[in-house]
Amino acid sequence: MWNQVKTELQDLTWSSVLLSVLALSFTWLVAPFSYIESLTSHATYTTNFAALILYILCIALSFTIASAHDFVSILSLGPIILSLIVAFIGFFNRPIIMALLMLLPLYLFIIQLPATYLRNTIGLITIGGLFTLSIPVAAVYLVTHRFAWSALIYCLPLALTTWMFLTPFFIRVTRIQSIFITIVGALLLIAILTRPLGIGMILALVAVVISWFWLLSIRKQTPYLAALSTVQLLIMVLIYWT
Repeated sequence: MWNQVKTELQDLTWSSVLLSVLALSFTWLVAPFSYIESLTSHATYTTNFAALILYILCIALSFTIASAHDFVSILSLGPIILSLIVAFIGFFNRPIIMALLMLLPLYLFIIQLPATYLRNTIGLITIGGLFTLSIPVAAVYLVTHRFAWSALIYCLPLALTTWMFLTPFFIRVTRIQSIFITIVGALLLIAILTRPLGIGMILALVAVVISWFWLLSIRKQTPYLAALSTVQLLIMVLIYWT
């Protein structure tokens, strides 16, 4: 086991790991922060929010390490376990939020079990749904002390961009990959068009179209999470903060 951990550590490019972790973490927070800002200009962030940030960093690190090793990684278990501990200690007084946050690390563990082959469309849809459901719900609730279904609808582009940019990690058949990226990309364009007209929306539309061509051109290449997550973050910022 220790030899495998050592090998995994040597295989990682830590500059890419850092970029991926930061890009993923900010990506997951752009939509809920924007939603919170639309409700109140005087948001109050408690110590629970600090626990949420630590949890997000653990999830981003575990996903980055796991995806770099084809979702078979002993090393990724460290941040997975830490995220479970943070969710329990930081949110034991909010059991619903705690349970919701525990779903992600548990899924990141289950996806690596040989008996559960989730490197497919179902696995991709599930993890995109969990990223959109758990972190935004927790962030919005911790600041506003309430939650409305409108928040999930508001955060829909997060799910769509996740499905679009993580496709290379879950769907390896190029024909199916092309179809899935095209469908999700079209839905993302529609979702962007429902937002107020502005320079950000136009730039986001252009970025999505360019990303569609780019993703189709790299279908047969090894996916590079740092680049994919950075482009996803750029699109999320254009959608919500311009």
